Amino acid sequence: MIRILLSPLGMIYWLVVAIRNFCYDSGLVKSHKLNGRTISVGNIGAGGTGKSPIVESICQHLISEGFRPAVLTRGYKSGLSRYEHVVLLGNLVVLKNSQSQFHGDEPRMLANALPTVPIVVGANRVEAAKAFLESDTVYLPTHWLLDDGFQHRQIYRDFDLVLLDSKNPFAGGLMPWGRLREPVSALKRATCVLFTRPQAKFPTSKTKNRVSNLCKVSFEVPFVSKYLTCIDKTTIYKALDHSPALLVAGIENPAKIIDTINEIQIEIADSYFVGDHKRLDREIIVEKSAGLSAIVTTAKDYWRDPDLFAGLPQTVFVLSLIAEVPHDAMQLVLGIGK
Repeated sequence: MIRILLSPLGMIYWLVVAIRNFCYDSGLVKSHKLNGRTISVGNIGAGGTGKSPIVESICQHLISEGFRPAVLTRGYKSGLSRYEHVVLLGNLVVLKNSQSQFHGDEPRMLANALPTVPIVVGANRVEAAKAFLESDTVYLPTHWLLDDGFQHRQIYRDFDLVLLDSKNPFAGGLMPWGRLREPVSALKRATCVLFTRPQAKFPTSKTKNRVSNLCKVSFEVPFVSKYLTCIDKTTIYKALDHSPALLVAGIENPAKIIDTINEIQIEIADSYFVGDHKRLDREIIVEKSAGLSAIVTTAKDYWRDPDLFAGLPQTVFVLSLIAEVPHDAMQLVLGIGK
C-alpha cells in the first residue's frame, strides 16, 4: 500500500531528474568551469559511502606531489542559507558572509584533518568558489575536490569519481522506495567507480559485471583505522586503561562502525546512536558513560560539536577512517595515468 501511495511522487521525482540530466547532457544548460582540475567525489545513493576519507586521501596525495588542492562542499545541514558561504583553513575562518557559528560537521572535520587546505562551504558552490577566488587570498588551487558532487552538475568536472558501498551498492533501489538518487544507468557518466569497504565475497562478481558494463574502470578501496586519537593529542589508547567504553555516533548504518570497532579490539560496554548528521544529547552521553573508562566517537560526530565532549571525566577518543586508494586509481584521478 505504501509503495502504491509513493508511486506518483517517485514518478515526478524521476521525471525531474531525467529532464535535468538531459539539459546538461545535451548542452542546453552549461556547467561552470573552475580554474585548475576539478575532481568530483560522489555517489548515486543517499547515505554514507565514505566520501570524506576519499577526499582526504586525494588531498593528502596532491599535497605530497606539490599541488594546491581546495575542497568545495555544500556543507549539509551547515545552517548556511543559499546565499551564504564560509571558508575554513584549519581552525580558522578565513572568509565568511554569514552569522551562523555552525559550518557543518564534515567541513570542520576535513579542515582539522587538512589544515593547509581551504574548505570552501556553500549551498551555491559556484558562488562560494567565486567569492573565495575573488577574495584577498594568494592561494590559487591547482585542483578542486567537489565533495558529494556527482549530482551537482552546475560545476564542470574533469574527473567523476563515484563511490559504491561494496555490500549494498545499489542502495535498495530507487527513491522513494530505496535510497538511489539516480538510476544505476547514471554510472555511464562516471569516469571511475570505487567500491568502498570491500569484504570477503563483496562486491560480488555479478555486481562488478553490472557496473563494468556502464563504467569500464573500477577499483576496490578498503578503509582502515589503525588507532584511536585522543582529543588531547597526547594520550595513547591502551585497552587495559581505557576499557570498557561508550560508543557514540550519528550514523545511518551502525553496523559499519561496529565492524571497525571490532577490528581494533576495544571493549564497548554501551552505545548511543542517532541518525546521520543528527545532533547528540550531552545528557545522554553523561548518563550512558557513567562508570566507564572512555568514550569513543567518530571524527564527524566530534567536530559537529566539540563542546559536547568537553569536561567529561572519561577520556574521549576519535575514530578516524583511512581510505587506502590504490596507486593506479590515484594516478587516474590526478590525470597522470591512462
